[in-house]
Amino acid sequence: MNRPWSCGAGARRSDRPRQAEARVARALATSVPAVFALVLVAWPFGAILRRGLVPDGHIDFGPVVDVVASARSRALVSFTVRQALLSTIVTLAIGLPAAWAASRRWWGAPIVRVVSTSAFVMPTVVMGLAFRSVIDRGLRGILLAHAAFNVAVVVRLVGERWRTMHDDATAAARSLGATPGRAFRDVTLPRLRPAVSAAALLTFLFSFTSFGVVLLLGDSGQATIETEIYRLTRTLRFDAAAALALVQVVVVAAVFAANGAVARRTTVLQPRAPAELWPLAGVVASAPALALVTVPVAVLAARVLHPGGRWGLAGLRTLARDDLVLPVRPIETLGISLRYAAVACGVAMLVGMLAAATVGTGRRRFGRVVDVLLLLPLGVSAVTIGYGYLITFDEAPLRLRDHWYAVPLAHAAVAVPFVVRALVPALGAVDPRVREAAASLGARRMRVWTSIDLPLVAPALAVAAGFAAAISLGEFGATALLGRNGTPTAPFAITRLLGAPGSANRLAADALALVLVGLTLVVMAIAERVGARSGRRVAARDIRVAARLRRQVAAR
Repeated sequence: MNRPWSCGAGARRSDRPRQAEARVARALATSVPAVFALVLVAWPFGAILRRGLVPDGHIDFGPVVDVVASARSRALVSFTVRQALLSTIVTLAIGLPAAWAASRRWWGAPIVRVVSTSAFVMPTVVMGLAFRSVIDRGLRGILLAHAAFNVAVVVRLVGERWRTMHDDATAAARSLGATPGRAFRDVTLPRLRPAVSAAALLTFLFSFTSFGVVLLLGDSGQATIETEIYRLTRTLRFDAAAALALVQVVVVAAVFAANGAVARRTTVLQPRAPAELWPLAGVVASAPALALVTVPVAVLAARVLHPGGRWGLAGLRTLARDDLVLPVRPIETLGISLRYAAVACGVAMLVGMLAAATVGTGRRRFGRVVDVLLLLPLGVSAVTIGYGYLITFDEAPLRLRDHWYAVPLAHAAVAVPFVVRALVPALGAVDPRVREAAASLGARRMRVWTSIDLPLVAPALAVAAGFAAAISLGEFGATALLGRNGTPTAPFAITRLLGAPGSANRLAADALALVLVGLTLVVMAIAERVGARSGRRVAARDIRVAARLRRQVAAR
């Protein structure tokens, strides 16, 4: 009579180790990203707020008001907003035709997506130097460089929306006598408006917080909030830098709020096969965007491979010279950047994977808090993060600013939002029934993760790792404040070489930028290839595993 009861008790006792393991796994998955977000993101950000608003132990808005009310600050804010708005307009004008071409079925659509994405992950210093090769310093160069960076945002967001829209309403409008322009204005554009608004807001945000491009392409009268924070920090005027950082945070928060409102109004369209496109029309529509990305890099390559009117490798050989302005040879800065990128990528992937798992678990409220904290570096820019590290981690026991790993940790903080955004949709797409079937067969949580979740999200993991490594390779804002003079990264070395007199220093800067472009593209190409191969293997394996699990569950 007691046998069923004893079997149930034994089953409950056998489940206790598994439940304990599950609790440990949940605690690990939540504590690691929470500690990272609190210590390396929220704490430095709070230090900036405290330095700007509580300078003497009590809240005082006087320093902020004084800085904001000054004529120079008004000019900085005005120019920052103006160039961001103009950059957004130029980006949309060039990116919308390219998004239309990328959303249709023709041989050039993958090229448009790949080339635009490669520009998005390209180091800002390199892009700024490339545009200096074809255009003079000034507002025009800033706008074009920002458009080259952010055209990928328009192509990805608007192009995907455009691809999933049916053309029935547009065709009906044309059949009733509407011209192509009026049909686009009255029918197509209203349905595209959520994606266009989101792309415009993100482009404005990235242009508003841009640093490397403005530093290299702006003239003496074209400083932005970012470059001014950098200048004030270098001159030890921390209070004024904190005040400007607060102004930047307010603007960024408003943009984030507007972007969230747009996202809530966006409706999900059903996927469909992309429509056919006449190749010549696709070439004409995407040519400005492709030229904007490729021509400056091609001119930079010609400067390196054709110095003094002769083709050869003389420009690349300058990377091995030890008589330049740098404390090390230029080629050694690539090794430093690679080491920093490896550490930053490892940290970002660990934190990003655990954070993505936390966001997708049942503890959704806690997951949303961690997610918001980890998103801060995306909005407040790397210069602000570096400034926060500079004023926060200058005392024991966390005197990080004097150690080499402060730079890769700052890089990881900037890269984590991209990793989380890449992994959350992939984890959400995993069928929970497959996990439940594996658990019912006795698989522990770690076995479920390694055998089911990890293989299924392998393509997203590869892309996220590529983004994290590329971001670290090209990051310049935080490095400019935290980097040590004896171990400069490649982007920081480029600015040092450009600021020194002599044609050899300039040629070495061009060569270093060209190699850094190639290195970034190789990293992204490897990530895309690994992700694609993993996706094909997972697609076949998923079918086999699901069938086997169903058979085993049915047999039991």
